[in-house]
Amino acid sequence: MPYVKQITIRSTLNRSLKYIVNDNKTDHGCLVTGVNCASNDKLAYKQMFANKKNHKKEKGTLGFHFMQSFKENEITDPYKAHEIGLKWAEKMFGDKYQYVLSTHIDKGHIHNHVVINSVSLSGKKFNACKQSLQDARDYSDEIAKEYSLSVIPPNEHAIPKSYKEWNEEKRGNSWKAHIKHDIDEVIKSSKSFEEFMQNMKRLGYTMKQGHVKYMTFKAPGMERSVRGKTLGPEYTEERIKERIQLREFNFVESKRKYKYRFNSKPTRTQIFDAARNYKYKRGS
Repeated sequence: MPYVKQITIRSTLNRSLKYIVNDNKTDHGCLVTGVNCASNDKLAYKQMFANKKNHKKEKGTLGFHFMQSFKENEITDPYKAHEIGLKWAEKMFGDKYQYVLSTHIDKGHIHNHVVINSVSLSGKKFNACKQSLQDARDYSDEIAKEYSLSVIPPNEHAIPKSYKEWNEEKRGNSWKAHIKHDIDEVIKSSKSFEEFMQNMKRLGYTMKQGHVKYMTFKAPGMERSVRGKTLGPEYTEERIKERIQLREFNFVESKRKYKYRFNSKPTRTQIFDAARNYKYKRGS
């Protein structure tokens, strides 16, 4: 059940390498492997920087840090986890990049770290984007299945879940799922955003909006607030307002009025947007 994360390294490549090869985390360095470079962090950094200099690409992003976490107690042999990590990294990078892979055993769950040079041996820069992260997750899932490990299903809105969140949601205990459910229900009973805010407060929620960049929600009993956008694209302030308007909108009448604007059958959101833009232009 590996959970995969990707981080861009812009100024601390040497520190990232030093962190992942820490003797206290890697069975005194036994769980560290360097591919196309040394396993020693200082030497690996020099080799990576020499490769950048050779291709005149010392500036910009320095490297990338990938993490692969395993479900607690699902895999207990750190050397097996290291083997899985190496197979995973080989699928991602082949023999084109310099990278160091380590397996950490200092936490409650075993996890792998991979730090790669942003510049390949041929001088091509690694293209880190949403697709590269998705590829990393897909490759990780492939290897996990080979070793009969469980796999986290994709999030409904393509927002990554940690194993803890996935497992809690599966058991019906996820606080994020609870907040989303409350928001959905309150939207159904609210005719305006102001009424929505009042109804949420009646449920015991504390919210910040308007004077902050992102609207936040704090459920009763929670110590910290969560941003609406963290819950998903349907829970930002702008989207909640639109959902309330959409619920109160007369689609039957507007479909007849605005359908000529579309080449194919319009969606409910397209009809709503067309009507809203028309009213805005008229100043009504």
